[in-house]
Amino acid sequence: MANSDFDTPAGGAIPGENGYTQSGEFEAPAGPDALAAEAEAFEVQTFLASVDPQILAAKAKIEKLVCPFGAVGSIQSQEVIDANIVGVAIGVAHPSDGVGAGAPGEPILEVYAIEPESTQRLSERLASAVGIAALAASDFPINVVVTGIIDAQPHRMRLRPAPGGISVGHKAITAEPLGRSCAGDKRRARRG
Repeated sequence: MANSDFDTPAGGAIPGENGYTQSGEFEAPAGPDALAAEAEAFEVQTFLASVDPQILAAKAKIEKLVCPFGAVGSIQSQEVIDANIVGVAIGVAHPSDGVGAGAPGEPILEVYAIEPESTQRLSERLASAVGIAALAASDFPINVVVTGIIDAQPHRMRLRPAPGGISVGHKAITAEPLGRSCAGDKRRARRG
């Protein structure tokens, strides 16, 4: 004789094979790429939570200066080129950086510059350009990384004959680097 309390499992689960229960709320586990992306996003959020709000505010203002419309690939203004800036990021201080108050392993504002310039001079010019006085302070954690002009598509010209190593392809397929090789016909090779 069956008891009505045991006829229907709690939560509407249906008994399955080997005594396991199944319900319509099962979600398949994410693949390894999704788990890695989730872990990376968590690490980034954890790191950004430890960043000083002044550093975040300075980064946001410099980003607006470098890319005023927020669009990827936008043309940089003359003001940005005059300021010697091509990018900005939040990084981690290293002992060799020679920065203000940034102890090794602590968050730091990294400014990517076109030409070499002292950290103090660039900080002062950035403070006047974006209007944040804290940037001019000698203890503000900032590091200048010289990258030169960053150009995403340096080969925009038509060049004949095309040099080896240049990326070629069609818009509907992936691009590959053009290789150069010469091979002769061994049957016609001169002998002797």
